[in-house]
Parts: sequence; structure tokens; C-alpha cells
Amino acid sequence: MRPVAGLPVSVLVGFALMPFGIPLLWFVSPLVTGQEAALSLAVPVSLAIAASALCLGVVYTIDWTAATRIKGVLVLVGLAYFSAAGLFFLKKDLMDRVQKFFSVTPQWYPVTAKDKSYRVQMPFPAPEGEKERLLRGFVRMTDVRTAEYQPDGPKGPTYRYCCGVGQAVPNAGDLADGWLAPIREQMWLASVDEQFKREFGKLVEGQSIRHRSEPDLSGRQWVLKPDNGSSVRIVQIFVVNGRVYYLSAEGPELAPNDDPAERFFSSFELLARK
Repeated sequence: MRPVAGLPVSVLVGFALMPFGIPLLWFVSPLVTGQEAALSLAVPVSLAIAASALCLGVVYTIDWTAATRIKGVLVLVGLAYFSAAGLFFLKKDLMDRVQKFFSVTPQWYPVTAKDKSYRVQMPFPAPEGEKERLLRGFVRMTDVRTAEYQPDGPKGPTYRYCCGVGQAVPNAGDLADGWLAPIREQMWLASVDEQFKREFGKLVEGQSIRHRSEPDLSGRQWVLKPDNGSSVRIVQIFVVNGRVYYLSAEGPELAPNDDPAERFFSSFELLARK
């Protein structure tokens, strides 16, 4: 190829390969600035390859004038280095906000039990869970659903949910027992209390509750925390006519009034009585 504006083509090719200095600068910059990049080394490598490819395309575009090709190469090299500098000094909190904006968080949708006895809001999807492991020895579960929720994306906290319905063993709160029903129900709940203590190691809280949207629906709530780790499980159980309705939410340092838990528990709706 003929010289371009008095410069050998090899010189322009050298200019076109200048973006490959970006990964090197990216690597040594923390030693000079004392600041680590929020992005990995793959970013400057990708930027260098893309910018060099564009520059080589400009060099070998023979339909353009010599001056246009020289200016094009220099502009692309300058933009590549300027972009690399901006990406290197990008703040991590800004990166987190951008990632959260573009991340796809699970949508919540109503989950109805197979026997149409209750409805609750859960993240999608909510597949069937293992019936045998839930309240083993206390309830014969007939329908169990589980789901996970990551509101801040894959790098954020993970919340796990479970809901189920089954028949108590023995029939807790059986209305056929008349005035004995509340006593039997409390005895059954006390046994569950002891079971939770044995399974989870630490019972932070155990108290009687009333459902917020259905004040006449009473139950019991447990806040459980294993001896190791920051995960907290909140369990709510309601016993109606010998049927047990189980709800649980689990996550790091989760509290009953936190949105990931409150959103789930407050959406529980008993349909069997309607």
C-alpha cells in the first residue's frame, strides 16, 4: 500500500495497535493510584481488541482520504483510552445501581393451594417442595411450595420462602372436641416449640399472633436463628379446624417487619372459610 499523507502504512498500523497499551496501564494503575478497579481485567482487554479492530478498519479503508484515515485512527485511540480511564475510576456503588437497574428480579404472583384452602404471594417460580421434611411427626403435609427471591440480583442476599398445608397429628384444634379444642391446640403448638428448639439451636422469639388482614385468625410465630451463620428463619403457623397452615421466610438478619418477610406473610389469605 502507498504511504498515507507521507506516513508509511506500518506507522498507521502501529497507531491502530496502541489500544493494547490499555490492559497494561490498567494492570499497573493500582500501584500508582492506590485504587483498585471495580471491573475485571477482561474489560480493558475487550476494549483494546474492539478499538484496534476499528482502527485497522479505518487504516485499510482506501476510499477515504489520507487525512481522514489519520484523524479517524487518532480519534478512536483517544476515545479508547478516555473510556478506559472512565471505567477504571468507576465507583462500585454506581456499578451496583446500574446492575440492579438492568437485573431481572423475580416477579411475585399468587400461589393457590391444590385444595383451594389458601392463597399467598410468592416469587416466581414456586415449585412443589418435599412434604415429608416439613414438621415431620406433627403434620401430614398435602401441599408444599418453595421459592427464592434475590431483590438485588445474584450478588445480593437470597431469601427463601415455604408454604404448606396439612392435617395435624393428632388433629390440633379439632372443633369436634368442643371446649377442649383450644387446649389441644396449645399443647400441639408447645410441642412444635420444642421441636424447633432442637432443630435450629436458638429460638429468638416465640409468640402468639393474629393475622393482620384477618384479625380473627390466630396463630403462632417463631423467630429462629442457627448457632452459626447470619440466616434467620421466621415461621408462622395457623391451625383452623384441625388443618395446619405453615408459612416460613428465611434470609440474612431477617426481621418480621422487613419487607421481604412482611410482603409474604401479610399476603396469606385463608379461602377455606369463604
